[in-house]
Amino acid sequence: MSRAPRFIRQSRHRSAPEPQDPGAHAPDPGPERRAGTPGHESAGPESPAPDPLVAVLDTLLPGEGEWPSAGALGLAARVREGAELVPGGAEGVAAVLAALPPDFTALPPEGRAGALAAQEAAAPEPFERLVSEAYTAYYTDARVRAVLASLADYADRPPQPEGHALPPFDPARLSAVAARAPFWRGQE
Repeated sequence: MSRAPRFIRQSRHRSAPEPQDPGAHAPDPGPERRAGTPGHESAGPESPAPDPLVAVLDTLLPGEGEWPSAGALGLAARVREGAELVPGGAEGVAAVLAALPPDFTALPPEGRAGALAAQEAAAPEPFERLVSEAYTAYYTDARVRAVLASLADYADRPPQPEGHALPPFDPARLSAVAARAPFWRGQE
């Protein structure tokens, strides 16, 4: 039984922003303006080819409005590092990247989404590992957490010690438990 792709959605990119839609995407700035973006370096004779993982991250988490794209945040190294810590993670990421078309980084967003949807349908487990690492790297990035904090009126900090006030610990609360006889067998 074939499983429908879960992670790839239809592209939300538009060719030009609509004036009444303040969150619309601007037109693609072209290769000369993208050249300074991590992973979008020009592939001339003196520069290396663009990293396909950056294009994958931009396709999975393209950014919109205040949300930055994952590729623009330079998260490819963190995705690779995170995948190394998961059994089969690095192999899964490598398998997904190896199965992409050779011109993946040059494809338009719709073409990249189609290629990833085909890859997800063909090899769901490695693809899911890649998506998990991409989401972990993205949503733990301080810049993304700052956007989340500003949009949701959420304080970007751990819940303690500024969370709920806890009373000081009173050991007398455990006196009834301490008075009970052990209910386990002792070592003999």
